[in-house]
Amino acid sequence: LVVKMDPRVKTSIDGLRQQFELESKIVEAIDLDVKALQEVRKLRQQLKSSKDQDRESATARAALEQTLAELEGKEEGLTFLNTPEGRSLTRLNVALNTLLSAVDGADATPTPAQPAMFDDINRVLKQQLGRWEQIKIKGVAAAKAMDEKAE
Repeated sequence: LVVKMDPRVKTSIDGLRQQFELESKIVEAIDLDVKALQEVRKLRQQLKSSKDQDRESATARAALEQTLAELEGKEEGLTFLNTPEGRSLTRLNVALNTLLSAVDGADATPTPAQPAMFDDINRVLKQQLGRWEQIKIKGVAAAKAMDEKAE
């Protein structure tokens, strides 16, 4: 078996390497985003199934749920990054998948805008992942304390 480059592709090996490297970074970012989304959704489900014993714990759970809903976000929307909704984990996932499709759509060197767009999305993703880590540390600990208090 001999593997040869498609003769119709005129992109240099360096250009194809750049494309592969950018696609790899995008896929890695998608993996991080999806993992965080799954964790957020699981916690939201747990919060919905919990029973509050008093007004204080109900208020704390509602506040945590609101924070998680904002972090998760929705797929709908026309903007990315420049609004709180456009910075949600769900919208970032859509943005990363859209960018991946654009980069992977042809055997070509990425345009200058594509790595720049990835850098912007990845910067916001890191901020949101940091926010999620803080929520896990503070919010989840508070929810557990409320559960123990209710028992």
